[in-house]
Amino acid sequence: MSVVKKKKRVSKKNKKAWGKYSDIRDVEEFLEDQRLEERLGKFEAKPDSELFVVDTAGDNDEVEDKKPLSHKLQKRAKLKELPKCFEVLLPTSKVQDPNAKRNHVNPIGFKPTALSKLKQKKLAEKGVFERKLQEAKKNRKLARDKKRKAKQVRQNFNKDLWGQDLPEAKGIPETLVDEFISPEAQLHNVLPTQRLRPKPPLAKTVVTRAAVEAPHPGVSYNPSFQNQWREEMSAGLPQPHNPANDSGSETDNEYKAVNPPVKNKKKDHKARRKQRERLEEKERLKREKIDKKKITDLYKLRKLQSSIQTREQKMAEERTKRAEKRAATEATALPALSAHKTPIKEPDFVDPKQLSGDLRNVQSTTNLLRDRFESLQRRGALAASKVMMKKKRKLKSYFKPGHKVTEKDIEKYVNRNVGKK
Repeated sequence: MSVVKKKKRVSKKNKKAWGKYSDIRDVEEFLEDQRLEERLGKFEAKPDSELFVVDTAGDNDEVEDKKPLSHKLQKRAKLKELPKCFEVLLPTSKVQDPNAKRNHVNPIGFKPTALSKLKQKKLAEKGVFERKLQEAKKNRKLARDKKRKAKQVRQNFNKDLWGQDLPEAKGIPETLVDEFISPEAQLHNVLPTQRLRPKPPLAKTVVTRAAVEAPHPGVSYNPSFQNQWREEMSAGLPQPHNPANDSGSETDNEYKAVNPPVKNKKKDHKARRKQRERLEEKERLKREKIDKKKITDLYKLRKLQSSIQTREQKMAEERTKRAEKRAATEATALPALSAHKTPIKEPDFVDPKQLSGDLRNVQSTTNLLRDRFESLQRRGALAASKVMMKKKRKLKSYFKPGHKVTEKDIEKYVNRNVGKK
C-alpha cells in the first residue's frame, strides 16, 4: 500500500519550485523497472524452466508438532544453565592462566598449631568427637523424621485455629516453631504489629538529660574580665613549646600522617577464642538476669493480686456512685424539647447610686417579658430557642454601562458610607 502524501499548497511559478514540489516517484519507479528488465531480460523471452520450479522436497517428511513447554518444564531446563549471580566469578579474558597449579594459602588462624593439635588429641581421648558424631547422627534422624512428617497428609483435624496457646496466635510463623530455634530468632521474625513484648522505653539518662545550652552570641566578642586580665598579663612571657606551631622548613615539605598507619592484622586462635568467650559470658549473664526476673515475678503474684482486688473494689464503688448520681439527675431532669441549651439566669445588676430603701422605687434594667419567657424555658414549659437575627444583605452598587459619570457622581460614590459610621 503506497503512502498517500499530503498535498502541499505551494507556489510553482518558476521551474525550480516546479521541480522541487512535484511528485515524480511514479516516474522513477517506472524507469527503475525498465532498467531492471534491460539488465535481466523480459519475462516473455525467458523459458518456463527458469521461471517455475517444481517443489518435490518435503512430501515424505513428517513435521513434528512441538508443543510449547510449561512453566515448570522451562524452569527445569534452566537448572542446567549457569546462574546470573555466578557470571561475575567467570574470567572475562580468553587468556589461559600461566600458573595452573597454585598453592592454597590458609589465612592466619586456620593453620593448626602445636597447641591446637595437643588440644584436639586430648578431646579425642575424652571422647568429645564421638559424642558429637552421635549427636549429629541423632539430629539427622530427627530431620529425616520431620521431613517425612511434613510430607504426610493430615488425618485428624483437631487443631484449634483460634487457640491462644498456639505460637501462630502469638505471631510466630509456623516454620520457626522448633526446639532448635532460639526465642530471639522467633521474636526477630514476628511482625511489628504482633510483638509479644512492647518496645522498651528510652533510658532514664536519655530522657532526663538536659538540653545543650548554646553559647551567648557575644561570648567571642565580649570575653570575661579574668580571661582579658590573664591575656594582658601573659603578653611577652615565654610560651611553652607547641609542636603544632613549628615551621615546616625542617621537614622539607615532607608529608606526614597525623594518625599511625593502619595495619590489616588478622586475629589468631587466641583472640577469636577470647572474643567468643566474652560473647558467651555476656549471653549467659543476660539469661541469668531474665531467669532471676521470672522468679521474682512469681513472688510478686500475691501482692499484684491484692492490689488488683483493691482496685476492682474501688472501681465498683465509684461505678455504683456514678449510677446513683445519674439516676437522681435523670429523675429531676427537664424534658429535652430541643437541641438548644436553656439560657442561664444572670443576676440583676443595679447601680449603687440608684439603690434606695424601697424596692418599688428601684428601676428594673431587664425586660419583664424576656425574663418570663426564659423562666418558662428553664422550667421546661417551652422549648429552648436561639435568637435568630435578620441577616442584612449587602447591596452592590456600580455605575450603569453607558452612563455618563461626572466628578460629582464619583465623589458621591466614595463618600456614600461616611455618614453611616
